[in-house]
Amino acid sequence: MVRHRRRETQGSFQAVLQRLDGKPLGLILAGTPGSKGLVIIHRGESEVLCRWNEEHPHRRIDVGSAILSVNHLTEPSRMLQEFRQATSVDLKIKTTLDHQQELLFQAALKQHRDVQQARQRLRILDTETLPVSEPCSICFEQMNPQHHEVAVLPCHHHFHHQGVGKWLTQGKQCCPLCREQLA
Repeated sequence: MVRHRRRETQGSFQAVLQRLDGKPLGLILAGTPGSKGLVIIHRGESEVLCRWNEEHPHRRIDVGSAILSVNHLTEPSRMLQEFRQATSVDLKIKTTLDHQQELLFQAALKQHRDVQQARQRLRILDTETLPVSEPCSICFEQMNPQHHEVAVLPCHHHFHHQGVGKWLTQGKQCCPLCREQLA
């Protein structure tokens, strides 16, 4: 469900978005302590966002915009938490970035792209490919492809897919064991 409030000032607008069946809204956001809001670095194809952008072509929620508040919260870490958890979000969005937001956007966008490239280089092993049941060097639990996806990096080290995925989303672009660069 999408509602629009008419209050609009200097390139900013408000939008109220309602999650459908608890599904994510499809935005990847970046922020740092002390920054003015969050920046949108990726927009997925969620039904709610697609509908909003179709109904409001001059007030699009898109990559490169800033979110100045989420449910009237303005501190970035609290905004992120509210954005993830709330079933309804009242967003104040600014379509142009100030200098600090632009720097944050460029750095976060580069990191996001690097992570996506590294994830594309992961190969998932099938149940017969893993030579022996060995512990994952990230979580130290046994890797059993029958119960968890096991990923192999280009350097041939194996990890639980979820663990190495988390490693990559933290901005680390190398193998956790040998430090071979992935990107």
